[in-house]
Amino acid sequence: MASRSIFNRTYTDFQSGSTEVFLVTGQGNVTGSSPIVEIEAGVDMIAGTPVYPSGNVVVPGIASVGVDPQQLSIVGFVSADVTAGDDAAVITDGVIDLSAINITAESALSAGQYYYLSKYRGEVVKFETASGTITGSGVDAYAASAPLGLAINTTQLSIELNSPILLYAGV
Repeated sequence: MASRSIFNRTYTDFQSGSTEVFLVTGQGNVTGSSPIVEIEAGVDMIAGTPVYPSGNVVVPGIASVGVDPQQLSIVGFVSADVTAGDDAAVITDGVIDLSAINITAESALSAGQYYYLSKYRGEVVKFETASGTITGSGVDAYAASAPLGLAINTTQLSIELNSPILLYAGV
């Protein structure tokens, strides 16, 4: 391959012994998908609701025992209030603003704490709160620990979606 430029980077080839080497210089362009996707809402939802896909729509997720495991697979958060049947702007990466109505057992996020999918539909929760610990035992237990992100201040969550860890064999 000869020297060339692509994506605002310059690739310069040279021979190092018997190995052809390419030197890459330049700032480059970030090429990737947008962290916001438009998907039809299956129900009315408020801004900050964690959602999972159900067929061709998104609906609020829940981590309570006895729910379909699909409901644990969060793909993002609704960025604004949305009515069932309308397109929901779902943020899949970045930062989401949350209010007290999105948070289980607290009126604000605790900066530096990780948050998980709550056993209450469409809410987030710290690992340990006034309402208990995320556990697979006891009455009204959690089906899984589903990490959603890290609070960067009292109102914003840095989205860090991870696979749920099942806590209850009955899921």
